[in-house]
Amino acid sequence: MSNAIPEPQARLESGIAGLDTVFEGGWPAGGSYLVQGDPGAGKTTVALHFLMQGAAGGERCAFVSLSESEAELRQNARTHGWTLDGIEIVDLSGMQSASSPAAEYSVFSGDEVELNEVMERIRGAVERIHPERLVLDPIIGIRLLSGNATRYRQQVLGLKDFLREHEVTALILSDAANDEMHTYLETAVHGVLSMRQETGEYGDNQRFLRVQKLRGGSYQAGDHPFRIETGGITVFPRLSGIPPLDAAHDELLTSGVEGLDRLLGGGILRGSATVVSGQSGVGKTTIALQFLVQAARRGEIARVFSLDESAASMLHRGNALGMRVSEVVREGRLRVERLRSTETYPAEFARIVQRAIDDDGVRVVLIDSLTGYRAGVTGEAQLVHHLSQLLDYLSHKGITTFLTLASSDLTSLAVTDPFGVSYLSDNAILLRFFEAGGRVRRAINILKKRTGPHESTIREFQLGAGGIQIGAPLAEFRGVLSGTPEYVGEHRSLLAPEEKHNESMS
Repeated sequence: MSNAIPEPQARLESGIAGLDTVFEGGWPAGGSYLVQGDPGAGKTTVALHFLMQGAAGGERCAFVSLSESEAELRQNARTHGWTLDGIEIVDLSGMQSASSPAAEYSVFSGDEVELNEVMERIRGAVERIHPERLVLDPIIGIRLLSGNATRYRQQVLGLKDFLREHEVTALILSDAANDEMHTYLETAVHGVLSMRQETGEYGDNQRFLRVQKLRGGSYQAGDHPFRIETGGITVFPRLSGIPPLDAAHDELLTSGVEGLDRLLGGGILRGSATVVSGQSGVGKTTIALQFLVQAARRGEIARVFSLDESAASMLHRGNALGMRVSEVVREGRLRVERLRSTETYPAEFARIVQRAIDDDGVRVVLIDSLTGYRAGVTGEAQLVHHLSQLLDYLSHKGITTFLTLASSDLTSLAVTDPFGVSYLSDNAILLRFFEAGGRVRRAINILKKRTGPHESTIREFQLGAGGIQIGAPLAEFRGVLSGTPEYVGEHRSLLAPEEKHNESMS
């Protein structure tokens, strides 16, 4: 008995950005694979990508159509700007038992005669073209002509064996179903790719695909979102298989604001994740942005992924605070990338972040905000799952990450964490409004810092033309974080107001 390790099965590229990552290399060569989903899910588009990729590489490719005519198929391809050059189209859409002369004289039923003719035409096309890649769309035609489960099983098994003997890699397209005949089809083929579309929480159309099985091959499990746009399909594989961090970082990332760095025990540990939470307008983005601007001034590449605010607005506010954000933007070391939260899948967002790190060398990231990030996720459990994977990836890469989290309650003592993500972060900075001396003021506190020392005091802070100013500990007040503090001393510890810059700085 040989102990030799078998060579890995060759893979065929799908022609779809991201799908080969899901398949961990592509479709295994020589197999027959079911691509299933409801009408409009994108099955034919996946199939055309598969054939065009093969044709571009000089492979022989064939599309056997049992429903659409060749003219309809080419017209649909033109909507994506495709010509289908190099693909042989076998149009069997017009075959009907009524038009078959043999059916008039046969002792068999018309469906049986037509089924035999269809199968012979398919086999004949394979023997004539000798395709390396083939698509059969849809198999429902064979199922309907088979008439019963026994005959259908015979046809499916016979077709699969025939294609394997001729070394054809085939995609068989079918609507999703839940009955005995369809279950047999799923069992018989070498792999199953399921596609679906659903309406999101905000009324948007969301599409997902999942590899249900891939006989003899590895793949990335779970739902992977995808888009169909002019030009074809893009798949956004989920982050998975992130190895543990090899070594801990011990370098501190400073903000350049002495009082803020003192609160943090010298700064933020590189490679850590920090959540900055507080009410709308209290200064979350400004505090986080200060770290990115300072990193950019040291020569690092920083990136803001804004899910709530335009780049122009963010830069204007930063400049108004004397942070000179535009300088590091012009120098190419800081960039604000605006994303539409309701139109960006979490997996898509993760790939955008990955490209920024791998292609642009980004080392410090701000995700502004988790509220916007939440808009692209269905369910809180999914939010935590996707965010956990993203933060694990960023930590493994040594990326220092800041996230802003808005609290909707302007006066409550409770530090709300509606997404349950506080345990995912290494550090937590809490910002609050409070009222004292007839003014609405701001307070800052370091709720936690997983590694290293930090102050536990609550201090007032102010945003003005001079930037971020951190005051003395609010030792003369109780209940500052409630928003309605009780005065127990003198007001001399409070910061003097900067009248000209009392605008909201979120």
